[in-house]
Amino acid sequence: MNLKYGNRLFNSLASRMQFWWQYRCLHLLAIGLVMLVVILVLFILPGQFQRDLPSPAPVQMSPLPLAGAQRVLVVAPHPDDETIGAAGVIQAALAQGSQVRVVIVTNGDGQALSPLAIHRSLEMGAEEYTQIGEQRQQESLAAMQELGLPARDVIFLSYPDRGMLPLWNGNWTEDCPLRSSYTGATSSPYPLTFNPNATYCGQSVLNDFSAILADFRPDLIILPHPADKHPDHRASSNFALLAATVLNARQPGYQPEVWGYPVHFADFPETADEIIAPPIQPPAALSGLDTRWASLTLTPSQVQHKSTALHAYTSQQALLGKLLNSFASRDEIFVRLPLTAPTRTNP
Repeated sequence: MNLKYGNRLFNSLASRMQFWWQYRCLHLLAIGLVMLVVILVLFILPGQFQRDLPSPAPVQMSPLPLAGAQRVLVVAPHPDDETIGAAGVIQAALAQGSQVRVVIVTNGDGQALSPLAIHRSLEMGAEEYTQIGEQRQQESLAAMQELGLPARDVIFLSYPDRGMLPLWNGNWTEDCPLRSSYTGATSSPYPLTFNPNATYCGQSVLNDFSAILADFRPDLIILPHPADKHPDHRASSNFALLAATVLNARQPGYQPEVWGYPVHFADFPETADEIIAPPIQPPAALSGLDTRWASLTLTPSQVQHKSTALHAYTSQQALLGKLLNSFASRDEIFVRLPLTAPTRTNP
């Protein structure tokens, strides 16, 4: 009787184990298919469609007016954007004795599959996404150290990744804060936060930028291009530009130069087979516009430091290494932006 019971128990456990393994395998397969679709939609298909377009004529670039800047502020929607868009600016500004501060708006904790891709974990709860955000903060600090910028000059606002456009367009007041789809928070869960008391609403973001600008008073602001395909980039650009225009309206003597850097555009930056790559050109979607473009040419040493800084983002190397490293070129390009207030879809 005991033997029969033992056999039944063994068979039951074996059946449950088999079902568990089948479930895990199907779970992994489903996640893999989702990742494949994301890669196709975000990176491969847009580039294929873009290659069918005729190549635009080269855009004439003027030098970025960095020489006279005493205080430079770089705005990054996520940890790594400050290095992608302005690692050369940061190095050149520090070399000429300018003060530099970097503002990182979100901690990049909104990549849906990052716990699986980075830590090989199927646990994707609030704690895991917060851990990713903390890791990305440390990666930015390491990258900035490589570029010569001390940690005290890096400011983390810690707003929700993938949530900046809703904050800009809708969740503007403190009585209706946004809840992060990833960390589950309505205010920052991170110790490294500029204003720990700020709730996830648009007014808080504007207040933070306004406080930073009033204190630092940068005469050169480098921020994301307002037409960037990533909604966090567009919204972060709008918040920073609005804060600058508000300060200008209150203090007309304050008139900083504002320049935007492109990141998320199809076939940008273009890769070249030449040993010495040609100067980088604006994305095709922007090259025909009547705008003023400027570039900064990096020295070989600055390119090397930028490349090393990009490799400091180990979490992103695991996800987007090829794209990330393609920005380690000898040029950084920017478009001049007017000091005028951007508009909201739902003001």
